[in-house]
Amino acid sequence: MLGIDWGEKRIGLAFADSIGVALPVDPAVSTSKRKRFMQIENLIKERSINELVVGYPLNMNGSVGLNIIINSISEDKINSFFENPKILKTKF
Repeated sequence: MLGIDWGEKRIGLAFADSIGVALPVDPAVSTSKRKRFMQIENLIKERSINELVVGYPLNMNGSVGLNIIINSISEDKINSFFENPKILKTKF
């Protein structure tokens, strides 16, 4: 399982093994969105990941944060870029 924490300039990543222990991995920090996705795709292939947990950012007042990123990176785009991942969205 790969945890993804979307950000404007970097995408935080954490890998969870089969027993559920999550460890951080290098974030995707390229200035190119395509290169950030390629880094994530390589990690998915290297570790045979078939589940993604995508963070749903909330501001301190409870409102939804980073609307532009959430709207531009939809589940459909993720599904078309990666090979049929199971996507779980979570609120932090």
